[in-house]
Amino acid sequence: MDWKSRGNAFRNNDINVAKIYNKQNNTLIKEYNISGALEPFAKFGNSFIVERYGQPLRAYGAKSYRIELYLQSKSLIQLVRISLSVVNHLIDERIRRTKWNITDVRVSPYRKCSLHSHSAVSPWAHNSTRFDYWYSCESLDAPNFAKELKNKSNMIAIDTEAGDVVDMDLATFILADQYTNDGDPHQPICGTPEIPIGLDTHVINHHTRYAFKCAQGFSRTDGSGAPIDFASHELFCDTDMKWKGSLPDCMPQKTCKKFELTEKHLTEVYHYEK
Repeated sequence: MDWKSRGNAFRNNDINVAKIYNKQNNTLIKEYNISGALEPFAKFGNSFIVERYGQPLRAYGAKSYRIELYLQSKSLIQLVRISLSVVNHLIDERIRRTKWNITDVRVSPYRKCSLHSHSAVSPWAHNSTRFDYWYSCESLDAPNFAKELKNKSNMIAIDTEAGDVVDMDLATFILADQYTNDGDPHQPICGTPEIPIGLDTHVINHHTRYAFKCAQGFSRTDGSGAPIDFASHELFCDTDMKWKGSLPDCMPQKTCKKFELTEKHLTEVYHYEK
């Protein structure tokens, strides 16, 4: 499953409070209480979109920020999209030359968020350029996932660093949790695995568990000659929404014979100038 498909968009879990800190001295710059102040937005079930709020949610006056976003309820957060717009980026040469980046995203002590892609869009509001970041936040391991189920989080922390003072607005913030069967986090859904040529597949549970063996006309590569039944190799969808398990190594039993090129295989090609 593509990483962007690993999350199910939240419903009815908007941002309540946003706190913005100067990360260099850990002082609070601004606290926004936006509980109940976001206008409905049909495109996303849960999100912060600038169109939903009457004023910019702005970090200002510092080189580095820590943005803390507090949700209405605790959740298992699998995917985060963050869009920050750098104010006056299009008209101020100093700001345009200033290098900056998101340095860390944290959704839970039991998960690690990794950047998968980013892009830029301009022009944006307030003479800015909008920078989009996509993060996948996966469980550290099965024991940590079990701990998270007992201690979910409703806070997302975003750290930024810049070479000079820049003001930036939160333009877009979208969350998603894992796809599951009947809302049970112990039963994640991974979709359909990519299967190499030469395997027969047995579906144990659609999108969650499959078994494999060598197809007709293929044999094991270990040379033992022993048959591989469906019980030998399985893939299952783990809590991090990645396939775990093993696939058999199978090769065609018949191969094409090699042949050498001779003069009878060669054809003269003539090229004429126009």
